[in-house]
Amino acid sequence: MNSTCEKRAGLIAGLQEARSRKDFEGILACADALKALLPSGELETAYREALPGVKHPTQWISRKRRQVKKRREKTAARIPTTLQPAAVDLYPRLAALRRCPDAQRSHQLELLSAEAGLSVRTLRRKLRAVDREGAAALNRKARTDKGISRTLPREAEQLFRALYTHKDTRHLAITDMVGRVREKFPELEASDATFYRIAKEIPQAARMTKQEWRARFEPSGRWEAPHPNHTWVFDMTIGDLFVWNRNPDERPYRPHLLAILDECTRSCLYARYTKEAHGTADLQSVLLRAILPKNGDFARDWRQCGAPLYLHCDNGKVQASDWLRTVCERIHTDLHLLRGVRHAAVRSPWQQGKIERFYRTVHEKFERQLGSCYCGNAPHNKPASHIPPEKGLRAWRDYPTLEALNYGLHCWLVGEYHQRRNRTIGLSPIEAWRLYAGDHVRVPEESYLRQTLMQRDQRQVRRGLLEFHGSTYYHQVLQGYEGLKLEVRWEPADLTKVLVLREDGSSLCWAQRQETRDAHSPKDLAELKQQRREKRETRKALEQVSETAKTLDSPTFEKTLEKLRKERKDAGIVDFPKGKRVRPADPDGEPSAEEIISVAGGGEADEDDFNLDILGVGLAARE
Repeated sequence: MNSTCEKRAGLIAGLQEARSRKDFEGILACADALKALLPSGELETAYREALPGVKHPTQWISRKRRQVKKRREKTAARIPTTLQPAAVDLYPRLAALRRCPDAQRSHQLELLSAEAGLSVRTLRRKLRAVDREGAAALNRKARTDKGISRTLPREAEQLFRALYTHKDTRHLAITDMVGRVREKFPELEASDATFYRIAKEIPQAARMTKQEWRARFEPSGRWEAPHPNHTWVFDMTIGDLFVWNRNPDERPYRPHLLAILDECTRSCLYARYTKEAHGTADLQSVLLRAILPKNGDFARDWRQCGAPLYLHCDNGKVQASDWLRTVCERIHTDLHLLRGVRHAAVRSPWQQGKIERFYRTVHEKFERQLGSCYCGNAPHNKPASHIPPEKGLRAWRDYPTLEALNYGLHCWLVGEYHQRRNRTIGLSPIEAWRLYAGDHVRVPEESYLRQTLMQRDQRQVRRGLLEFHGSTYYHQVLQGYEGLKLEVRWEPADLTKVLVLREDGSSLCWAQRQETRDAHSPKDLAELKQQRREKRETRKALEQVSETAKTLDSPTFEKTLEKLRKERKDAGIVDFPKGKRVRPADPDGEPSAEEIISVAGGGEADEDDFNLDILGVGLAARE
C-alpha cells in the first residue's frame, strides 16, 4: 500500500514538473503510468490533484495527446519518404546542426563524427549538400552501369548463357564452359565467380526440355495425406434444390453449401446450407464446429474432430482473405497447428477432386431423394417430379425449410455417407478414422478457439464510443483511448457485444451495444443482412411504383394491371389470401403464417409428416 502511494505521489509530481516545462511527452508518460497504476474510480481524483486549475483534466490530457500526435506527423512529413535507411538516420542530426550557433557547431560536429563513424570533413560536405539540394542529397547515387559487369563484355556473357542453356552443351561443367569463353576472349579479366553468379541467375526451367520440366515440376499421380487431420479441403457450391422458410414475404431459393473434408479418410468434418453466398462469417462458424467435438444428437456417432496441419482450397475471395491467413498464423504460433493454407492452381479444379466428388455424391444420393424440391444441376436434367416455384404456394408447401434441410444432411452424413465403403481407401470413412486417427486428434480449448476465429475490424474511438454496423458500443475504459484506432473482434451470431483490443494485441474490454439508439437492433449478422435486404427491396419497389405512376395515366395503368392478373391466372399462380378465409385470431395475437398457408392450400398440413417425408432418407439411415 505504501509503495503504491509513493508511486502515485511521484507520478503526480512528475506530471506537474512536465507541465511546468511544457513537456507534452512527459505529461503523457506520467498520465499513462497513473492510468496503469490506479483503478478507474481514483484516476480522475489523481488528475485533478496533479493539474490544479484545469476544469476537465481527462479532456485536457486527451487534447495534449492529439497535439503530440499531430506534432509527430509533422516531423515525419518533413523527412522525405524516398530517403535510404542510412540517410533517414543522419538527416535529423544534420538538421539539428543547422540550427546550432556557429560557436557550438564545431563541437557538435566532432561528437556526431565519433558517433556516426564519419569524418568531420565528410559531415561538413554533407551539410553543404543538404543546404544546396535538400535531404535527397544524402542518398547514395545509383550507378549508371548498374547490372552491367565492368570486367565481362556483353558478347562473352551472351556466349556463356548460350552454352549454359543449349541442349548440346548444358550437360558440361561450368568450368568447361568458362574455359571455352576464355579461349574465344583471351584478354578477359572476369573471375570465375562472375560466371557462377550468372549461372545462378538463370532459372532451371531454361535448361530443361518440356518433358523434363513436366517430370520434375508437375505432380504425378494422386497425392494422399499421410494421416487424418493432416490436410482439410473445403469449397463452396450451390444446392440443386429449392428451400422455403414458410415466410409468405419470401420466395423459394437455392441454398449454398459449404463443407470441410479430411483428405486422408474422406470424412466430412462439418457441412451446412446457408441462404446467401458464403463469407468469412460462414467459414468461421463451419471451422469452429468442425474442430470442436460435436454435441446434441450427433455427439455419439460423429466423432471426427480436431485441428488440421494444413487447409487446402481454391483462390476465392474468402479463401484468400486476410482473416483466414491471420487465424492460421495465430494458431500455428500458439499451438503449432494450422501451419498455412495451400491454394490450388488457377483454373485447376482437378487439384480439389476429393471435395468435388463429395459434392457430386451429395447431389446424387441426398438431394435427389428429397422429392419435388430437387431441380437438377442443369435445365435439361430436371427430374419429372420437380415442381417449379412458379406454381405458387401449392408447390412451395412441399419444399423443406433451411433448418430441416441441414438436420437431414447431418443425419445422412452420419448414417449413410460415413458408413459407405470408399473404393480408393478400401474402408468407410468412419472405419478409417477409428483406425488411423490415434494421436492426430488435437482439440484446442473452446474459449481460445472462439476468440481466435472472431471477425476482425478497425474502429476509431469517438466520444468514448465505438460505432459498428450502425450501432454504438460503450465501455468506461474507452474514454482513455479517445481518437485512437483499436482492433475490434466480433461474433457474427451475437452483435450485442464486441471485444476491443489494445494496440499491442492484448484484450482491453467487452463493449456493450447501446440499445437506446435503435429499437430494432439486430441480434446477429443474419438478421442485420435481412434488415438491409428488406430496406433495399422496399426502396426498389418505391422507385418502380414512382416510375410507373409517372409514365402511365389512369386508364393505361388499369389495363396493364388487368393484363398482369390474367397472365397470373393462366399460369395457375395462386395469390396469397389477404383478409379471406383466415381463421379467427387467437386471443394472444395474430394468426401464424402456417395457419394462413394451410387455409390457402385448402386443408391443414401436418408439419411433422412433412419433415418425415422430406427427410425420409436421412432418418431411415439414422435409425
